[in-house]
Amino acid sequence: MSFTLTPYQSNAVTLCVEEVRDAQRVFIERAKKTAVGLSAPTGAGKTVIATSVLERLIFGDETTEGNPGLAILWVTDDPALNRQTLDKMLLASAQLTDGDLVEIDTAFDQKRLDRGRIHFAHIHLFGKGTTSMQPSNSRENGLWEIVANTVEAYGSNFLLVIDEAHKGVEAKRDAATIIERISHGGTADHFTGRPHPAAPVIFGITATPERFKRAMDRAGRSLEMIEVPVSEVRESGLLKDRIIVRHPGESQAAESTLLAQSVVTLKEFDERWRAYTELTGAPLVEPLLVIQVRPGTSDAELGSYLSSLESEWLLLKGDAIAHSFESHATLTLPGDREVRYIAPDRIAADSRVRVVLFKSALTTGWDCPRAEVMLSLRVAKDYTNIAQLIGRMVRTPLAERIETDESLNSVTLYLPHYSKSEVAKVVQALGEDTGGDIEIAVEPVDCVKNTAIPSECFALLGALPSVARAKKPWRSQTDRLLGLARLLRGHNLVANASAQAQARLVGAIKTEVAVRAAEIQELVNDVMELDISETVWDNRRGQFVESDNQQSISTKVQDIDTQFNAAVRALPDATAKWYWNTLCDEMDDPYEAKAHVAALVKTKEMAIAFKKAVEAAAADQSEAWRVQYANQVSMLGKQARLDFEGAWNPRVGTLAVDIEIPASVSAPSETITGSGEHAVTSPVPVYDKHLYVAPSDHRVVPEGKYPFKPGSAWEIDVLEKEIGYATLVGWYRNPARSKHGLGVPYPDGEGWALMYPDFLFFHEVDGAIVVDVVDPHGHQGWDTGPKWAALSRWARAHHDKVRRVVAVIKVSDELKALDLTTDIITERLDECTTKASIEAVFAEFGGDY
Repeated sequence: MSFTLTPYQSNAVTLCVEEVRDAQRVFIERAKKTAVGLSAPTGAGKTVIATSVLERLIFGDETTEGNPGLAILWVTDDPALNRQTLDKMLLASAQLTDGDLVEIDTAFDQKRLDRGRIHFAHIHLFGKGTTSMQPSNSRENGLWEIVANTVEAYGSNFLLVIDEAHKGVEAKRDAATIIERISHGGTADHFTGRPHPAAPVIFGITATPERFKRAMDRAGRSLEMIEVPVSEVRESGLLKDRIIVRHPGESQAAESTLLAQSVVTLKEFDERWRAYTELTGAPLVEPLLVIQVRPGTSDAELGSYLSSLESEWLLLKGDAIAHSFESHATLTLPGDREVRYIAPDRIAADSRVRVVLFKSALTTGWDCPRAEVMLSLRVAKDYTNIAQLIGRMVRTPLAERIETDESLNSVTLYLPHYSKSEVAKVVQALGEDTGGDIEIAVEPVDCVKNTAIPSECFALLGALPSVARAKKPWRSQTDRLLGLARLLRGHNLVANASAQAQARLVGAIKTEVAVRAAEIQELVNDVMELDISETVWDNRRGQFVESDNQQSISTKVQDIDTQFNAAVRALPDATAKWYWNTLCDEMDDPYEAKAHVAALVKTKEMAIAFKKAVEAAAADQSEAWRVQYANQVSMLGKQARLDFEGAWNPRVGTLAVDIEIPASVSAPSETITGSGEHAVTSPVPVYDKHLYVAPSDHRVVPEGKYPFKPGSAWEIDVLEKEIGYATLVGWYRNPARSKHGLGVPYPDGEGWALMYPDFLFFHEVDGAIVVDVVDPHGHQGWDTGPKWAALSRWARAHHDKVRRVVAVIKVSDELKALDLTTDIITERLDECTTKASIEAVFAEFGGDY
């Protein structure tokens, strides 16, 4: 892969490859047709995962040889989606080339699909009306015949991939869909009159797997489903944290106002991204505004929209504005204005465009993470369509969470023609489309510092010890070392760090070669020369006998290349190529040098030994650099220290940081009550004494109040009880996954995760202000014990910073509290993995809240 896979992507790839290979074996051994499914939420990188899966199936991996005889048919319901996928694969893959990816069109005419290639087709090519794909005087092979011939000739070496596998897999009015016939066989009499054979193995890819599951069950196929949790995707930084929904009050004319406001928001995103690029050197993101206009919108209305856009920002004219209407022609509007057409799948790559107009759907082929603002000028009828579109806008533009400016982790939706009840339906649809794991903030208010709160509260908040996560995943110790080398060079600590790293790894290979010199030379000879034996059938004896005619011939360079490439795949990163470059300086024949490299993995035992040697050397060099440069790194900025910490300690991946006091805090002012057709928006309850409060000009939240949207009814009980204490001077809703919040690390099995206690309360006691941490939480999860054990350790380690740290649960409608500052509590909570075990600890050591 050209991309470094995240841990969840790498895990999904491994599982998918294993299941597909198992499915192929099942078909060979028992002729049983099966399916494998990949379910991952929008933004998870399904195409990147699928590309890696197909790469490993065709070219092999460290443990299994590839299958160059595999022919793959990738089917979707839209040609634009195929082109987009093909482009993504070329970008993501280090092994697939243009020649390996074939887009089937009317010129494609051969008996069967090619082995070792991925063929892209859309279902319309298989339809009755597509006569250009049927046998004729000018066409020898129809598309149905090509696929049928491939299935019959290749068997398990034919893999059907269905992208967006929730579409077209269920029959309509008792008639099989095209996808169903390709998948499970059936008649295709409009082409051949003969039954179409079923695909031996199906690999389905979808964000919503229920239809695919039902379809495979009806067809009698066993299905192995690999599902990627939304939480892991967002934790990786690939999904934005927040969707902001803005709408007017009831019966307010707001179209022009919110059109102008959407441009203001676009400009704010543009300014913030430019500042981020200047600060970090990251690629510049040029944000996009997507405007959905009403069907039947006149040219005069479109012209007025363009005038408004340009009046708000002079940049928005000419090529900066494009449309994706069904009519693909350039629009000519009053005043000799022209608006060019742009295909949805080309928007992301066209850096000139900053505003895109569309009428109905912009979901198929649509994938543009820089689209960060949407305005819908339609009436309230398109809840699901809007939700699907926004679902495509929650991907992070740089494939990582932005730590220095949290506003860049959001997407904004404006709905000028939606009432409160209609907004509620959109929000519910958004929750369903995003898996419920992305915060949806309706009419958020930017709360400012509460001037009635003593300044000591803010000072105490900033003094609480917190941690942040270093999120860089490393696929190997070698990858980690090379990443560390880039950091050292980038921060001017080691000018030739990459060269030093390569030299250390090549040196490790040479050391291992010296130990195994005789064995390796024999293997080099095996690579360079091919021994040919002769076996003869002896008619008199009625058996085969070995002939004395033995010969040795030189191996062709193509076969040496094949064995060399196997070594490149088996050894970490580019170490095989670096070793080859070194040998080329020592040997006259580059192919002899390749044979020496190939010999390193000629046997399984040898391959394991050299991989271990390289990985051990990489780990040692990383540690040596840590010891040598840790002090200098500690004087760098926060983000640089986080990056280094992720390389120093890849399993821990956390760094002690100070909580940054925000200038303002954003909080939703409205919430959703009811469900379905009865869903409406209602004001969020507001409270006094929060560290941040609404300004005077907000239309929903009164000045001096803070809107608190609770996760449960008993969170309100906890908050109201704490606010009721006469000593309380202020409180703070601790934000999760934020540099403005208190984070505490806890072990999650694979490494470390972060927990964020819900509330911080500030009390004045004996003339001094003290801090209490209170965490009301459901306790049914297996990780509740480890989380609170970690918070207990934190409380005891920083007893000088806090007065009390309390966990709160609800048992039989009664609130129970547990003081986390005592020694024995930590050990007991460490052992808790069930709801009952948590309740037992509260019963023994806790009391009424």
